[in-house]
Amino acid sequence: MKERQAFYDNLKFILMIFVVFGHFAFEYRNEKLMIAICNAIYTFHMPVFIFVSGYFSRNIKVQRWADVIQLLIPYLLLEIVHWGFTKFTHLGYGNKSLLTPTYHNWYLLSLFYWRMLIPFFNKMNKNLALALIFTLSIGAGWLPQLTDFAAAYRSLYFFPVFAFGYYAQDISQYTKVSLVVKFTALFFLLAFTFLIFYVSYFDMEKAEKLLYAYAPMYGYYGESDNMLLRIAAMISGFGCGFLFLFLVPHKTTFFTRMGTKTLYVYVFHMFIVWAIIRYGLSYSPFSSLLISGISSLLITYALSLDIVSRTFRPVLDPKHLISLIRNRK
Repeated sequence: MKERQAFYDNLKFILMIFVVFGHFAFEYRNEKLMIAICNAIYTFHMPVFIFVSGYFSRNIKVQRWADVIQLLIPYLLLEIVHWGFTKFTHLGYGNKSLLTPTYHNWYLLSLFYWRMLIPFFNKMNKNLALALIFTLSIGAGWLPQLTDFAAAYRSLYFFPVFAFGYYAQDISQYTKVSLVVKFTALFFLLAFTFLIFYVSYFDMEKAEKLLYAYAPMYGYYGESDNMLLRIAAMISGFGCGFLFLFLVPHKTTFFTRMGTKTLYVYVFHMFIVWAIIRYGLSYSPFSSLLISGISSLLITYALSLDIVSRTFRPVLDPKHLISLIRNRK
């Protein structure tokens, strides 16, 4: 496998472990240890995730029906699945409203929006486009109508991160650096995330503000302090994400191939997470942290297996399902 492709697949697999672990921590967010860990992870994992999504969307110059088929239809199907799952198991947060994304499903809907919107900005200078997108992102928080409905606010807030990835050069080349640079990046990343962890652990009120700054679902409620915190979160998220990129191996590893299947991990991991939390041990700082960490590794590995992608590809790839139906005729 080429080093360039190996870098991106390694990146996606490592990120997915943090995504799963972050969702475990988010579910335990009423506990000070878990909300502190959650905030530390959220400083970088979503910015990098969205940045990479923008990078892999660079070939999109016009609106495409392919994105309706590959993103919007799977999103609607998954919302129905989540509603049925919650109804029959009483786990998760599935609801009847298809336009109120269930938990992590907002990302599919947001990715659809971003890919529909970005071609409009290709007709202008790149710097001007980024400035307008950033202004739109920050200004959206003042509109009380933009809440979690249809992931409207969160989509606009993270749009600049997607746009930066869309306009970026080949990041795999820029992250080929010496060990000294890698250790320096690791030091500053750990220093900042530890600071966020420390503040969150000892002050639950600040912890909640930080959580909804790095993972915003609602606007500013008319308070300028919330806007400034969101801006600081976005800037620090860019910085932490940039440092994180230097830590990803460029060469093929034992998990590189599994990095090509991360969509299945993202879409289906919460069904397992909710079950583990409901039927696992009662919360305790050590055991819950240990179970969450080990489970995150195992879930990411298991859902990256070929059998999962072969089984569930028709759900996430309607074109493949149509092809199967035609071949049977």
